[in-house]
Amino acid sequence: MTKWLHGEVTATCPTCGVDCAPWRRPVNLDWRDDTEREAGHQAVALMAHRYEAHRVEVHVGDLVRYWSPWRGLILGSEVYEVATIRENDHHEYARSMGPDVEPMLGLSYSLVNPARRDDRCFPFVGDPDRPITFELVAEAPPVELDLLDLLGWEPVDA
Repeated sequence: MTKWLHGEVTATCPTCGVDCAPWRRPVNLDWRDDTEREAGHQAVALMAHRYEAHRVEVHVGDLVRYWSPWRGLILGSEVYEVATIRENDHHEYARSMGPDVEPMLGLSYSLVNPARRDDRCFPFVGDPDRPITFELVAEAPPVELDLLDLLGWEPVDA
């Protein structure tokens, strides 16, 4: 995470100007003080609004930047390429260890930094305490046709 959306989070969406108060809800995290708690609740409300109203669907191969609330701020990542997208139960591992936790279904993304292939991150979209949104930097290049596609070849089901 290297880029700040803005240093001070406001209660209105900078994109459409709507008041984000309806998306505000208490988030039980380890806040350092009351100021950070207030800013954190505003950041989560803003990101929840952006997730619902300004959602960007990304596909494998797209170049994206993702945004996430963190300690009363909204952090943006570097540019990453979407390597995989899969449905995931975020609490599956915790339940395998014994705790009785409700399933949290969402999408897990595997993102790879195009400049450094060993730099990966795995954001989970679907956690109401940490709403994540994407910004599309560049779409994936179109899939090129090969000779069999150009000739109209259809695979035969056996």
